[in-house]
Amino acid sequence: MAIANWNYEEDKFENKYSNEIIIEKTNEKIDITFILDKLQTKNLWIAYLFIGFSNKERRKTKLLHKKWNTATIIGIKNFQ
Repeated sequence: MAIANWNYEEDKFENKYSNEIIIEKTNEKIDITFILDKLQTKNLWIAYLFIGFSNKERRKTKLLHKKWNTATIIGIKNFQ
């Protein structure tokens, strides 16, 4: 998960990313917790969730091509 502050008047931005969460392929339900630092500025905040997929090949984890990944905007807050 990530949160970004975009100052659209000056076209500047600041990003903060949560801890990386790796989930194994199982049928069990799991709880996940995102840890994020606070942003320093308050213009337009955009919160989004990035999901990247990978394969395990022997002992290595190989990230799949970016066309298999997804990013979803989950919230927006305008402070101005």
